[in-house]
Amino acid sequence: MSFAPLGDNNHETIGNNIHAKVVIKFCSFGLVSTAKWYPAYIIVADGTLKVYDHEDTVKFNPRNTIMEIPLDRQHRCSGWKRKNYKQKGGIPTDFFSFYVMKDSAILGQIRELKIGSHDLQTMENIMRCLEANTHNRT
Repeated sequence: MSFAPLGDNNHETIGNNIHAKVVIKFCSFGLVSTAKWYPAYIIVADGTLKVYDHEDTVKFNPRNTIMEIPLDRQHRCSGWKRKNYKQKGGIPTDFFSFYVMKDSAILGQIRELKIGSHDLQTMENIMRCLEANTHNRT
């Protein structure tokens, strides 16, 4: 699967696959373990969520992922949440985020990654592609 560079766009979808510029927070044992948002580039394709540090990493060293989550039937997306942040200069802006979670028989739903963006359409498309890549998986 190949994607064209995004340029000024936040994301591109091809069927049930997506690549997008987002920000992320890491989770450990179901809890957010980083205070800061980190810029990232994600790809959801072929039943896997891949997280990269930058779009160029995919082009020049695609095996150098920050994180890979093989998606199976137990993976879910939380509902998206909206927060209103003030940018530099005091201008308010909306920010959207959701969790990638995995169902555990013992612990319930465990958060694995938090994904965020200022663009709601990007978030909804990522969630749709994540859900599509988890259905009918073993």
